[in-house]
Amino acid sequence: MGELHIYDDELYYHSSKEGGKGGTDIWMLTNIDGKWQNPVNVEAVNSEVDDGYPFITADGQEMWINRWYMGTPAVFRSKWADARGRHICRREKIAYSKFSCGGNSSSGGRIFSS
Repeated sequence: MGELHIYDDELYYHSSKEGGKGGTDIWMLTNIDGKWQNPVNVEAVNSEVDDGYPFITADGQEMWINRWYMGTPAVFRSKWADARGRHICRREKIAYSKFSCGGNSSSGGRIFSS
């Protein structure tokens, strides 16, 4: 199991467990009445290569993940389809590519790296 990210009553992580699209995939568990449910593959953001390090924005409207793209690491962003953030409307849009260091985004959507 990879890095965990908790948002509200949902826990996101990456894993190479069976049932994925290939490599590592993003998975989600939901807490209902104090009990964690079985993991569900977040198919809309996963690809045939390694997808990992899920991050949900503070407003809960986007998921950011890492994936290799054209031989380099890249950050992909997906927007939620509904206000509660239960379903992803569409797979990625590249947010940042060809970097060698970490990046952060501002509330205005700008990406900073050091």
